[in-house]
Amino acid sequence: MQVKDWKEELEILQKELERCQSQQPQQQQHQQQQGAETRTDSRTERKEKRKMEKELRELKLNYADTLAAKESLSSQEPKLLAELEDTKQKLSTTEEALIRLRSKSKILLSKYRSKKTSYAEICVKVDSIRVCLLELRDLCRTKDENYRDILDHLGSQIQIRFKFHQQIISFAF
Repeated sequence: MQVKDWKEELEILQKELERCQSQQPQQQQHQQQQGAETRTDSRTERKEKRKMEKELRELKLNYADTLAAKESLSSQEPKLLAELEDTKQKLSTTEEALIRLRSKSKILLSKYRSKKTSYAEICVKVDSIRVCLLELRDLCRTKDENYRDILDHLGSQIQIRFKFHQQIISFAF
């Protein structure tokens, strides 16, 4: 229950207690006036009186319980208020730390993105250089094969000329 609920219940119990206490003297006066006239009515009146006294005791107990609860709540209130202030301070500290963390995260994320883009650019350049180097290697192989073919052709031409010269020289003699 909250403090307001306890206060309302306390007020209700106080009004009931006052009502019962005000009825008790009226009943006593009424009994004195009746006197000895009706003995049978006095039994019912005694029952009612016991019943009212029982209700009065219950109301007093409820009132005492409510007062004790009110006392315990009022004694805990400063402690709870101090705890609330501490929690508010911790919350503000945590929020400040969160703001710092977010700003730092944004900075790190922007650095990461810039490094990622530069890395991607370097990877593209390296890939293009690799392709160019592979093409250059193929060109060098082709050039070497062409030189070999040329040298083979020239070598065979030289052999043919040499054989031709030998045949000419052997016919001339």
